[in-house]
Amino acid sequence: MKLFEYIFIVFILFLSLVSKTYGLENNINLQLKNATPGCEFLFKSYFPKFLNTKNNLKIFKLDKSISGVSYSKTEDLDLTAQITVKKGKAANSPTLTLFFALEKNKKIGNFIIPDARQKLCRGNFSIIDSQTIMVNKGISKSDLSKQNRKEPQIKIPNNIFKKTIEEGVAKTKDGTVQLLDQTVKKIIDEKGIKLIEEKRKRIEEEQKKIREKQKARRIAEEKKKIIEKQKAKKLAEAKAKKRAEQKAKKLAEAKAKKIAEEKAKKLAEAKAKKIAEEKIKKIKSKSRDYKLIAKDLYNDIDIFVKSGAEIDLLKLADFYSIRPELNKTWNLTDIKNFENLNNFMIKNKDFVEFQLNQNQKRQKLLNIKLQKINNFLDANKPLLKKIIRDNFGTKISKEGVNLLELIETSNDLNSMKKIKSNLENLLKVANVSPIYSNEKNETVKSSETSKEQTSEIKSEIKNNNMEASQETKMIEPKNNEKINQELEVKAEIENEDSGFFEIIFGSIIDFFAYIFNLIADVFVSIFNFIGYVFGGIFNFIADIFVGIFNFVTSIFTGDKSQTYVFNGSEMEKNLKKYTLSRGPMDEFSCAMTGLIFSKEVLMKIKSNETPNINELKGTTPTTIEVFKDKIVWRDLDEETKINNNKIVLKGVKNSSIQFELITIDDNINLKFKEKKLTCLFPFKKVS
Repeated sequence: MKLFEYIFIVFILFLSLVSKTYGLENNINLQLKNATPGCEFLFKSYFPKFLNTKNNLKIFKLDKSISGVSYSKTEDLDLTAQITVKKGKAANSPTLTLFFALEKNKKIGNFIIPDARQKLCRGNFSIIDSQTIMVNKGISKSDLSKQNRKEPQIKIPNNIFKKTIEEGVAKTKDGTVQLLDQTVKKIIDEKGIKLIEEKRKRIEEEQKKIREKQKARRIAEEKKKIIEKQKAKKLAEAKAKKRAEQKAKKLAEAKAKKIAEEKAKKLAEAKAKKIAEEKIKKIKSKSRDYKLIAKDLYNDIDIFVKSGAEIDLLKLADFYSIRPELNKTWNLTDIKNFENLNNFMIKNKDFVEFQLNQNQKRQKLLNIKLQKINNFLDANKPLLKKIIRDNFGTKISKEGVNLLELIETSNDLNSMKKIKSNLENLLKVANVSPIYSNEKNETVKSSETSKEQTSEIKSEIKNNNMEASQETKMIEPKNNEKINQELEVKAEIENEDSGFFEIIFGSIIDFFAYIFNLIADVFVSIFNFIGYVFGGIFNFIADIFVGIFNFVTSIFTGDKSQTYVFNGSEMEKNLKKYTLSRGPMDEFSCAMTGLIFSKEVLMKIKSNETPNINELKGTTPTTIEVFKDKIVWRDLDEETKINNNKIVLKGVKNSSIQFELITIDDNINLKFKEKKLTCLFPFKKVS
């Protein structure tokens, strides 16, 4: 019985020791080792009530009765503990936490402060038996009793085993238990063992519940931290997104404002330029109209004054001295001076009548010249029609048709002169002699009449008498264009031949000229036919040799391609450089036209659709492959032939755009020209 009693006491003491060692009681003593120098300051400042230092031993006491202290066991750790203290006395003062951890089946654990002071304080620890180590190290029993005064004690059920303990167990002087008899086993009955077993199970269940609560609390805290962290992350992301959107909005608004200002500036400049151009155009038009009558006016004034006519010479001298010169460009001052001079002269009735007579004479001279040119054109119309028929489908025939149309529609002197000159040149190119007279009778009659009229008019101009009696207004040049060209006609008439040779021999020369022209046309046609036949033969042979040469060249060189990508960023930075025309809004038009070289627009063209404004926001540069005689458009899934260094690209809604290839170093530019707009689109060589 005493043996069983002894075993029971030993079992109780073992449970107590295990409870004290692994955290089943309220107090656990730890011995700190290898602590860094910074720990001393932190322990003295924030953990003084937990640390007991004596005989160079640092004993750290984990007491659950103190707030902020918690510890437990886990599946991986024999001990995990933390102590949280406030740095100050205020309620909202920040905290400082000290962590302990001891892995399973290890004697030494680690402690650390997981914040900025982590580098200052860290070290190792071990769980110690307070009574054994402290007594051996010289710690007094009073100190030991103070440290252990709050430790719970497991009581032995004396009501059941009192007698057994008295009979079977004796205590030695040093306090140890000694077995007195081997009959202890008989004394311990089933009831006592059952109570001990129930108490052990109850303790284990309580510890299990505590561990589960701690685990659940730890999981809940970790979950809460994760949720808070995720929430904070989402808030940060939302704030960052909002800031980015606001920044993007501001940038877009600033950019739109800048574009609008630049556009408004350009429009204002264009408007101002247009107004200035219109003003200049108006001045030039008015100056041109006044110049047409100025020469005649100046001559008429000279003749009128020298004839001794009545006029205020002092005022006339003032106006006449500042008159604009004919060989210089007129400005607003010149125009005003001319108008003042003209207004002064038309107030003189004698001069008005004199100028009217001069205009009539000049008109007669003009009519004579026009008639002569018309006679020439009428005489050569049959030759012109023959040239058109004989050379139908050629450049000469086309020019002849244009001249024929002008002959039927033109009636002013300058145009008729130009038509006559062009007709003479065309006849010369066609190797046909022009006819300078019609039928003999009409020609003689017309020449004699013209000669008489010319002589009479010249005589009247030289011997003009100044008489004027009627008031008239200034003749506007736009209604008297023919009269304004009289001096040129007069000079031409004065330098002309008498026309005798033309009158006598004109018809004979025309007859022989017609015969020679007919013979020449026959021979020219024969030679042209022979040249055409032999030319076709030679061209055929040349094409064969060129084909053979190209075939051989392709065998040795192959049809290699070069890859290029549209360099939109380069064009955007140097838009002015790539805009060859300089009209209003040309740079903007080139930039918008360059959108055709984006993948998004080409995909729309491929599906025969017109892209909207939202689809133009994405501008992915297109990539092309350039061969010797073609270009392959990857995004369009098409290829364009290169003819004479030009290509035709498919546009929106089955339209087409023509480009010219320009090679610069290793890169190429596609030149675009439509009406007055001319742009270059750069492509950068990739491989």
